[in-house]
Amino acid sequence: MDINTLREFFLWGTVIGFGLMVFVTLVWRSVPELVVKSQKIFFPDLNREQISLVMYGFLGFFKTMIIVFFAIPYLTLLIIS
Repeated sequence: MDINTLREFFLWGTVIGFGLMVFVTLVWRSVPELVVKSQKIFFPDLNREQISLVMYGFLGFFKTMIIVFFAIPYLTLLIIS
């Protein structure tokens, strides 16, 4: 596997990861009641504020993981190539 293939892999991983994060954010912001209702099926004891807190925590964690595991390796390969 050469450096160009790795660079392409990390580029598309970054694009797909951030695209998925934007999609989840748009769904959460546009139809929050549907998201809360769907999450109540799995977590019936959580109220709306707790579900909101978990969603924001998830989005922050997801963004951090995309940056650490895809964006930084992509930028590193871009610099060294």
